[in-house]
Amino acid sequence: MRKFSFFLILFLLLYGCANNNVNKTSKNTDFEKKITNLEEENNNLKEENNALKEKINNIENITNDQFREAINTSLKFIDAMNNLDYEYLEKNINPKIKINRDKQIFIDENNSESGFLKADYSKLEYRGYHLDNNKILIFFGQANLEANVELEITIKEENNKYTIDAYRN
Repeated sequence: MRKFSFFLILFLLLYGCANNNVNKTSKNTDFEKKITNLEEENNNLKEENNALKEKINNIENITNDQFREAINTSLKFIDAMNNLDYEYLEKNINPKIKINRDKQIFIDENNSESGFLKADYSKLEYRGYHLDNNKILIFFGQANLEANVELEITIKEENNKYTIDAYRN
């Protein structure tokens, strides 16, 4: 009986250890899969991060002089609309844009119309800019009682001369 008890205890110990090793192997495999998945995700995020850094480096920048000239050209354009200075307007806008003096509107090549803006300089706000190739889009707003007027002026630079390429309000 002693031998039987000894073998039974030995059997149970060996069986328990063997079963424990199977569980450990299974857990190790699960952890290895999780580690592999996390490493893949980490590599994907690194690639995405590098692509975004590259994209940021390729964004064109506007110089201080370009920005100043674009703002000045925009303000002169707004002033010319206020004062109905058709000579300045015709001289400094894209030839594809026509001016209807009677209606005080601009008509672009797609026959879209934009009326002259009568700007109240005390309510005129600079909203931002966007650089698009050799064009600078300048955004203004004018808050009044009836509406919040948005104004988009596209400035084109050619040979250090800044002209109005498009206008929308």
